[in-house]
Amino acid sequence: MPTPQTTPRTTEDAVIVELELASQPETVFAALTDPEQLSEWWDGADQWEVDLRHGGQWRGWGECQGKVSAVHGEYVEIQEPKVLAYTWITDHGHEPASLVRWELQPTDLGTRVKLTHSGFGANEQTRKGYVAGWQEVMRDLRQYLRMVSS
Repeated sequence: MPTPQTTPRTTEDAVIVELELASQPETVFAALTDPEQLSEWWDGADQWEVDLRHGGQWRGWGECQGKVSAVHGEYVEIQEPKVLAYTWITDHGHEPASLVRWELQPTDLGTRVKLTHSGFGANEQTRKGYVAGWQEVMRDLRQYLRMVSS
């Protein structure tokens, strides 16, 4: 059985969340990059466009709590199935572009996932806001992978 999700850590510039999943890195990587799978599990973004290549663009959008919201960015590092990194830009424009980096390490149980969302600088309020959001994303990813593995 995978270990429970760790408590997110923060640095002055980043939110870091780690957990272990009972799925292989290839399966986790596909869930993070395939538009159809992203639509299945990512709460608040039920439509995705993905151009999975270095410099390729991605975009996710949908309705969340009665509001249409979107995020988008550019892939800056792809080492399938080990590393995925992309810029993160929200549609509301009141926060600077930031960087999301997923590191997937095979383990005896499946995959150790480390997510680092950085680029907040001294904006503590924004950084704290992402703590709960990334915990929810990790929870949804875990539930989705359990469902497709059953």
